[in-house]
Amino acid sequence: MVSEFTVQNFRNVSVDKAMLGKLNILIGPNGSGKSNFLRALGFGSQIVQNRPQLYEGTTALFEALSQNAWNRMLNFEADSSFIDFSWVFLPEQSNNPYEYKLKLHMGDTLVNQLDFFVAEESLAYAQALDTQYSTPYRFYSCHNETPGIGFFTTGSKTARLSVRNNEVAFFQIDQLRDADRDFDDNYRRTVYEERMSDLLGFLSRFFSYSCSNFDLNQIKRPIKNNQFSFLLPDASNFVNLLQRWLQEEYDTFYEYREMIAPLFGEIHPIELHIDHVPQTGYTQLMIGVRRKRLLLDDLSDGTIRAMILAALMVDRKNKMSVCSIDEPEMNLHPEWQSRFTDWLLPSNASQQFFISSHSPEILDPLTPAFMNGELKLFVFSETEPMEELSPDDIIELYGKGFNIGDLYRAKAIEIGGWPE
Repeated sequence: MVSEFTVQNFRNVSVDKAMLGKLNILIGPNGSGKSNFLRALGFGSQIVQNRPQLYEGTTALFEALSQNAWNRMLNFEADSSFIDFSWVFLPEQSNNPYEYKLKLHMGDTLVNQLDFFVAEESLAYAQALDTQYSTPYRFYSCHNETPGIGFFTTGSKTARLSVRNNEVAFFQIDQLRDADRDFDDNYRRTVYEERMSDLLGFLSRFFSYSCSNFDLNQIKRPIKNNQFSFLLPDASNFVNLLQRWLQEEYDTFYEYREMIAPLFGEIHPIELHIDHVPQTGYTQLMIGVRRKRLLLDDLSDGTIRAMILAALMVDRKNKMSVCSIDEPEMNLHPEWQSRFTDWLLPSNASQQFFISSHSPEILDPLTPAFMNGELKLFVFSETEPMEELSPDDIIELYGKGFNIGDLYRAKAIEIGGWPE
């Protein structure tokens, strides 16, 4: 999970050392930066997840910049040309948190892409592991002292190597091995393979979703099989994911059927069938409800969105490291918005969740967990920096029977609202 996050000058978001929890809720008016915070948080994972889809002449970094609109990423009010990121994260199989830092120089125009480049990059332990050392152990540091030069350390040895600034360093390790024989000894190779595995494994299982981006037209169509273990950002492989669970994780498939039963007015697990469309190689989902067989195309958009959200919440073998969902309430009936919270609170589908919401129906049921310290609540404003709300800030109102959703409806200043 990401325990601490810093970003400066990313669109309208600048946050310094936000201390994060397992469950994080973002609230605030439109345009205050909630979605941009989630985009900044997921920027590193975008780089990693672009790698398998690259075409000749581009890099994973440049693809991520393109997906975020290169020349619109930098806050137009910023007094520098740099965007700074810092993630402190703990991989699931590690006891030691890492800090990954990335500083990007942002050009003024797309005419010259060479003006967009990595200005600084480093990977280190987040804290010194031994009291005899005053600073954390650093595995590599690139461009900090000299552009185009990286220092890679294992044990007491440091290799000084040339590094391209149009790509992140952890995607250049193979070339660095070829360039420096000393860097390629068994010890160094083992150390860097382990560290890169931790970093890449964490970022590759970091998924960001926005309900407005779910491609419902594609989801409703029969689909060819694919090998993805996780739901794609547009949810176009939703049926493939259910098919995978049916074949390889039946307990997950059964629990999912149980979770979505109330959406169809049932109390027992509903019937789900993955049917093969004859002579096409395509499959489609059939839903059995009260002796009817329904296709996804027979369901409302709200029902399909709710089914997708349930698929993100159900426990499974391959956990996400981070799951962020922007405005899950979209197209959902108020009762189903509350049900989403029922799915979210006990979910172990991800090491960590980030939820951005305007919905009092989602926020109200979260209040007891917030007051007990089980989740973190961050308030965004158009004029003030992001602020973490403390249970003490609303304890008096909570004692009078007010929930977070009540205060959000009333625009209470205690949760970042404003007086009428």
